[in-house]
Amino acid sequence: MWSHMFKLIANQWRSNLWIMVELFMSFVCIWLVADVLASLLSRKFKDKGFDLEHVYMVSYYTKSGDVFSYDAGSVSEDELRELAERIRRYPGVEAVGFASGGAFPYTGTVNGHEYFGDTVKAWAVDGFLSPDMVRVLRLTSAEPELDLEREAGRGDISLLSKTLIKTLTRSDATRIRFYTNDKRNNAHMGVRSNYVTDEYNDTGEERCLWAFWPEARLLKKRPQGSVEMFIRVRPEADHGFHDTFMTTMRERLTAGNTSIVGLTPMKDYRHYILGLMGINMMYGTSYFLSAFFLVCAFLGIIGTFWFRTEARTSEIGLRMALGATRRQVRRQMIGEGLMLFALVWIPGLVVVYLLRDVFSVYEVPLSAGWLFVILTVITTLVMALLIVAGIWVPARQASRINPVDALRYE
Repeated sequence: MWSHMFKLIANQWRSNLWIMVELFMSFVCIWLVADVLASLLSRKFKDKGFDLEHVYMVSYYTKSGDVFSYDAGSVSEDELRELAERIRRYPGVEAVGFASGGAFPYTGTVNGHEYFGDTVKAWAVDGFLSPDMVRVLRLTSAEPELDLEREAGRGDISLLSKTLIKTLTRSDATRIRFYTNDKRNNAHMGVRSNYVTDEYNDTGEERCLWAFWPEARLLKKRPQGSVEMFIRVRPEADHGFHDTFMTTMRERLTAGNTSIVGLTPMKDYRHYILGLMGINMMYGTSYFLSAFFLVCAFLGIIGTFWFRTEARTSEIGLRMALGATRRQVRRQMIGEGLMLFALVWIPGLVVVYLLRDVFSVYEVPLSAGWLFVILTVITTLVMALLIVAGIWVPARQASRINPVDALRYE
């Protein structure tokens, strides 16, 4: 059967050549689309090292000195600590923490400093976290046995990204010693973490360092207005939490010159920031264009094979007149389509292999070999389904024609 189909294809090589060109281009384009989508989705589902579920950013306002009711004797860091303690005592609140210097998720910060290893130095985006942010964001390290919450409470440890550690040590160590100057007289301990504030931003090639400071020191040392407060709510309490909290705590949301004015779910904040960065539009556009291309590929393939089948109506009638069944006719048409695709499959593989790194947006957490195999399998299956779907309808319609009418058909 297959040898017979190959002979038919060879006898009609002029018309089949254009079909093979179309299948070749469709295979290459669908593979490249799949490659782009794989790189985009790899960032979308990347392990960010934190969890924003049930986390809120606290918006607060501090009066300036020219306001009539300004209390000159009140200290801003004491006011924030007092408000934090009130929130901690509120039912349903699991943890309250502070972050500064852009150390909280989706800040888009590019501020940083140079840090030194034993022999090399590297620039890194940096920031400061209070120990309770471990619980608020559920931060983790790459060292499973490390009690990060306890270590952070001691204030002598920092979270370093994998890229930064590799730059400073030329290794994949999980715990290192680093320095804040090249005189090697101020050593700090750091542990590797997956925590990056933005999985889409490759600022500094993801060289990040987040230092834990005691809450009192963080609020005292960091400039007023550069410190953000965050709270984590227990899941069972996170139902209409914002309205309930703002209503029941109305009388206790002010301490001295500082007042809490609202809570923003971090999931909403993330969506807002990604919208400003154009990430939401990029993903939406990518999904739309991918779907649009698949529809166009399907319509192109079904149109091509429909015309091809219609042109062979008399041949189909002759086969049925000689005893071929409708199922055999459909199988013949589908088999020829799949064989045409098989003839261009290897040349298509060669082309996509050469272009495999051209259109990727982000690095995919798979080896290059495995990614190539997986995308090839997916693209081959999609093409096969498109060909079968494109041939099935016209072949089914042609196989229902009366053999006598088909023999007269021109």
